[in-house]
Amino acid sequence: MLVADFSGAIDAGVWVLNNSWGPADGTINFWEEQELEPLADAVFEVIHRAAAEGRDGKGMVIVFAAGNGNESTVADPYVSH
Repeated sequence: MLVADFSGAIDAGVWVLNNSWGPADGTINFWEEQELEPLADAVFEVIHRAAAEGRDGKGMVIVFAAGNGNESTVADPYVSH
């Protein structure tokens, strides 16, 4: 669904993608150092396509909410990307 949503935004000429979602609160341990989980290849590719090709090649701004659960954002693949 995520890839289709981003692709639809690209096709619609959206200027800004404001994403206020991510891993559920409590799934990232603030006190333990964790390795960044990679984004799925399809998600990585559509985010980069939106940033490069959105708005007829001008690129679109893509933001993700960070820290809403009072947790470290280091291991959140969306926020850290």
